Formats: sequence, structure tokens, C-alpha cells
Amino acid sequence: MASPETPPAEEDDGAKQKCAGCRQILPLSDFPLKKKGSGAHEVRTRTCEDCAVRKKQWRDKGKVGHGNSGERDGSEANEEGAPSEDLDEVSLPLFLEFLKRQSEPYEIEARVSIPDIHGERRMRADSLAESVWETLNYRFIYHSSRTPKMSNGAETTYMYHCAQNSKRQRKPQKVPDASKHRDKEAMDGFPCQGWLSVTVTNGSDSLFITLGHRLDHIPYVPIDLPDSVVALVRDNPNMRPRQLWREVLKIIPKPTFSRKVVYAKWAQYDRIKWKRCDDEFESAKILLEEARSSPGPRSAELIPLPNEDGFRGIAFTIPEHLRQWGGRIREVALDSAWNTNGARFELYAVMGEVYGSGLPLGYLLLQSDGGEKGGKERYLTCFLSQIRDKWDLQAVFTHTDKDWSEINACPIKSRLSILRRMPAYYNVQEAHEEFSWISEDFVPLQQQANPVRV
Repeated sequence: MASPETPPAEEDDGAKQKCAGCRQILPLSDFPLKKKGSGAHEVRTRTCEDCAVRKKQWRDKGKVGHGNSGERDGSEANEEGAPSEDLDEVSLPLFLEFLKRQSEPYEIEARVSIPDIHGERRMRADSLAESVWETLNYRFIYHSSRTPKMSNGAETTYMYHCAQNSKRQRKPQKVPDASKHRDKEAMDGFPCQGWLSVTVTNGSDSLFITLGHRLDHIPYVPIDLPDSVVALVRDNPNMRPRQLWREVLKIIPKPTFSRKVVYAKWAQYDRIKWKRCDDEFESAKILLEEARSSPGPRSAELIPLPNEDGFRGIAFTIPEHLRQWGGRIREVALDSAWNTNGARFELYAVMGEVYGSGLPLGYLLLQSDGGEKGGKERYLTCFLSQIRDKWDLQAVFTHTDKDWSEINACPIKSRLSILRRMPAYYNVQEAHEEFSWISEDFVPLQQQANPVRV
């Protein structure tokens, strides 16, 4: 005699399980309990509750065709999920009018003719889902698709779920760093079990539809941009986001979408101008190669850099500026900036003094990731040396900050002025011999016996 099975241990509140139906990882509470084994103890099912309800709907569902409803008996049962052959075909306007008259909960099955909607199967199904959205004010989002083997690829069923279905709303996956959390209010969810399936067949103008919705909840309020706003952003590439927002308020005084959504759309179109590859490093190199043939200040010339493990860099000059001013510049500055990009590239800029203003001469983008000591200095030395040698840069003064990599890379280090440090002793005779225009009576304030302060 077999011994009874041991009941399962208590479940962890945070335990999760992958659904065999929708393939999503959900909390164990979303999986119903069922009795199993000789001991008749309860275990969790392999499919979540929402998928189990949908599966039951496919097995035993009412049918609606041409505005009439009825129950399917055993003689009408066919292959699970297969379209019923005895449904009357209705036009899309009649079907949508029928939906308006329904009260929830409802289970609807219909065959709808859409001869005016052409395109691929997915496109036709999406078009019908949008029509249902406009009629019921419930948005149905694409979930999955399946093509039965018996159809030989000629038939596909597309599944859509209600956007406010609480079972389909995913919890945010937060990063461990609490300072980067950006919590925002989520859309209200409801246990409506709203699902829409659309079966599309090649060479047929009719679609087989099943629609289920068990709870009447608030309408879906779209935060997507209307077509008129998208066209405004697309047709005005030179407008800044603030200017675009002012124009949007003229068209839609009380928009349901936020200013950030308009900025995101503007950034999407602006990215087309300069993005050449998914890899941003390769995209930048391609963009600079294209800039070689650009006229005037838009032209750029790549500088070859050493290839060291743990470092990646891109350097370029602005030939138009160096061609005109390179041989006459006597004072340059080298400085760097952090957090200018998401890939942790440090930005270095070389500026030349021209009539009291800074003129950009070249840039270096450098990323270090565990490279050998002194690698940054070698990259900077290569960068500055090539600018000096190719463009005959005869700088007398160089300005850097306290980064020793920058200081050591600069070709001029005979005199160094460091902030908040006492300068070297001023020798009046040496200064007058080197620069005759300096008065012999001039003495720095710090070296005067009785300085007069104003």
C-alpha cells in the first residue's frame, strides 16, 4: 500500500513562478490551488488564474453573430479556439454598433467583414483592435500570436489584453541604487479579465473575433501624442522643446499628455540626424568620418590614437579654426568635463585664445576601464602632440587644472601658476631684461614693504 503524499511546505510570500501559458514570472498568489495526489493535498497550478480563465473561455463560450446570442451545445463543439462555421458574417460598422449596446460582463464571438482594410495579417488585426478601443473606450494591447499547424501558415490568431487589466500590469524592476529610483503614479488596474482575439486568414476579408470583458471600469485615458502634435514635432526640426510646447498649447489648450512626452518625441526625431549605429562609439566614428567632407566649421578631422587595453578614445580637430588661427595662437587651455554622456566617456577640450575669446581647436573623448597606470596621460600626449605638430601650434602659455595627467601632457611646463599658492619671488631686474616694457618701479603687492590697499 502506497503511503500518502506529504503536504507541501508553507509558501514564501515573495515566491514567484513562471506561467506555462503567458510565460510571465508572477507571484504564487496568481496561480490557483488544486487538489493532487492520493493525499488530496493542494498544489499550485502551472498556469496563472488569468490564463486558466481564458482557456475555459475557449472551451465553453457563447457565440454572437449579427446581433444574436446563443449557447453552444455539445454538437457544436469543434477544435479548441477554432472559428465557428455557422456564424453570420457582419460588417464592421454593424459589429461596432452591437458593441455599444452591450452591458458587462459579456462574452462575444463574431465574424466581421473588413474588405476596406488591407495589409499584412498583424496590421489588419491591429486596425480592428483600435476600432474596438474607439468604441468601448478600453484599449487592447497586443499580447501574443499563434499559428495552428493545421492551417499550414495561412491563419494566425492575435491576442490582445485590456490595458487596465490588473493581472497584466507589470511591477517596476528597480535598480539597487535607491538614489536612482524614479517612482511615478501607475495607471489604475481592475480585475476585468479583458481579452480580445482576432483570427486572420489569408485570402479572406472576414475576421473571427472573440471578446470578453467582465467588469465595467473607468475608460482608458491615452497619454500618447495625437497625430497633429506628432506632425508638428516632425515638421519643425529646428524648434526647441520649449517652443514646441507653446505651439502644442495653442492647438490643445488642456492636453492629457505631459511636456516630457513631447520632449521624448522631439528627441526621437532629433536622434535621426546624428545616430548612425546602435553602438554609440561606432556611431560617433561614422559621424566624424562623414564630417571630413563638410564645409567650414562643421568639418572635423579624426586624430589617430594608441590602442591600449582598458581604454577607448575618439579625438578630432576642427580644421577650419586651426587653418586660420593655428600658427598665431600663443595661449591654449586644456580642460575636461564629466557626465556629458551615458557611456562614461570623459570629454577633453583644447581652446585657443583669439582676441580675448576661446576658440575650440579639438576634442578628445576618453573612457578608462581598468587600464594601466599612465594610460590617460599617454592618450592626452598623443592628442596634443598631433595638434601641435600638424598645425604648427606655437603656444607660449598653457592652462590646465590640477589633474597631473593634463599637466604632464602639456608641452610647456617651465612656469606653472597654481591656484591659492604663493607665486615665485618676483625679480625686477630679470623681468625688465626679458620684457623691456615692464617698468623697473613695478613691484608685486605681496613683496612691497608697506603695501597700500585700496
